Amino acid sequence: MKTTIQWFLFLILLSTLAIIFFKYFYENTQAIQNKPVTFPDKEKLELENLNSNLLYNLTFNKIELSRNEYQIEAKEGKIKNNKSNDIWMSNVVATIKLTNNETMIIKASNSVFNSQSFNSVFYDGVNMTYLEHKLTGEKLELFFDKNLIVFQNKVAYNFYNNSLFADKIIMNILTKDIKILSKDKNNRIKITKNN
Repeated sequence: MKTTIQWFLFLILLSTLAIIFFKYFYENTQAIQNKPVTFPDKEKLELENLNSNLLYNLTFNKIELSRNEYQIEAKEGKIKNNKSNDIWMSNVVATIKLTNNETMIIKASNSVFNSQSFNSVFYDGVNMTYLEHKLTGEKLELFFDKNLIVFQNKVAYNFYNNSLFADKIIMNILTKDIKILSKDKNNRIKITKNN
């Protein structure tokens, strides 16, 4: 009878740990890979009504439980809807300081920043630097809540003396694991060695 109770308690503990793992730690990168790419319509942005709230010289900071720091700065921002947490920013610089004192810097002409989740979409002249790695492309999505960076559309990745060209690069901020993807199987990922 005693071993039956011990097994029962062990199964409850194991089930609880599995639920906690899948709820808080499991990353569903498949869902992010299949997410359709959407860009804000530039013409629609320019014709936005004049009732939007303008902000200048913005800075937002966040420190995670894992002690990583995130800061995003912009010369100008617009809050288009008072009920929304989204801020449309221009001339943006974002800095991610990792616990091991490494720094990632993201620069873009424009960004849509969620002030509650800190998730951000950078577009128009996006550049990211991390140690000896430099990435450029059309769009970068930062999923702060999932610790993922998704760089897509005409991505150029320069590291040491190599260059890589792809449609999408997914990077885990914590582990630095990278997935390099191509939309079209006929259009392969290109890697060149620079002299």
